[in-house]
Amino acid sequence: MAGIPVRADATLLIIAGLLAWSFWARYSTVASRWGALVMALVATGLFLGSILAHELAHALEARYRGLHVRDITLYIFGGATRMTDEAACPGDEFALTVVGPGTSVVLGCAFGLVATGAGHLGLPAVAEVAGELGWLNFVLGVFNLLPGAPLDGGRILDSIVWRMTRDRARAARVSAVSGQVIGAALAALGAARPAGAAGGVLPAHGPAELAAALLFRCGAP
Repeated sequence: MAGIPVRADATLLIIAGLLAWSFWARYSTVASRWGALVMALVATGLFLGSILAHELAHALEARYRGLHVRDITLYIFGGATRMTDEAACPGDEFALTVVGPGTSVVLGCAFGLVATGAGHLGLPAVAEVAGELGWLNFVLGVFNLLPGAPLDGGRILDSIVWRMTRDRARAARVSAVSGQVIGAALAALGAARPAGAAGGVLPAHGPAELAAALLFRCGAP
């Protein structure tokens, strides 16, 4: 795509299956069994396409800044953009990283507009799918901005500390420690959540929570 090889790891089938099941469980409350299945498959395909768009944004920005992009790989934890070299300055590091979450947020807003329009046109199935995809992409974009490695936010923090200290190794250490703190905090929050708080098969935004948990590494070039 755009001259950049895109690969799909076999493990992508696992996340695709989990997402499809999660979407189907949600949509089965608002549509017939077969209608919910069609909605779930469409939503899964569009969400995986959204992940690809997130990674492609990283890759195109990196190539624009003179870095050679080896390929994009989609796998169980989301996606990864591999480059043969690294950013030469903090500004390049910041730009090629922030564009990924930015793309996810823009997609979230776009799907939200589609959902609103579909609702006004009396297309409830389209509105339901687009609304969920809008929420998912927005969550994915914001989640990836958390300032800790290996999230995009960790690389953004890395670029800022690198710019301030002129010490790339120190910046990487700060980002790694921040990532460990954030990881521990998320684990503690998960453990503290009361059992059965979801009140059913899925929480109110099941796919969003599933994506946030499984796509922790999404967008890390």
